[in-house]
Amino acid sequence: MKRLFLSLLLISAISMADLNVPNDYPTIQEAVNSCASGDTIIVSNGTYNEGNIEFPENKAITLASEFRFFL
Repeated sequence: MKRLFLSLLLISAISMADLNVPNDYPTIQEAVNSCASGDTIIVSNGTYNEGNIEFPENKAITLASEFRFFL
């Protein structure tokens, strides 16, 4: 049972990704649309004129600045 738990924990940690705006995605909305549950969207310093950003209700997403101050 312990092995199963550790295996699942390792798999979930490996599947999490960091998506960088604007390096990987030009807009925050594109990063949100492309992310999976558990991913972190890291937004570089700058001004982003995107209007309303729609976040999906069924995904656990972390939004952070490039300096890791979580929003």
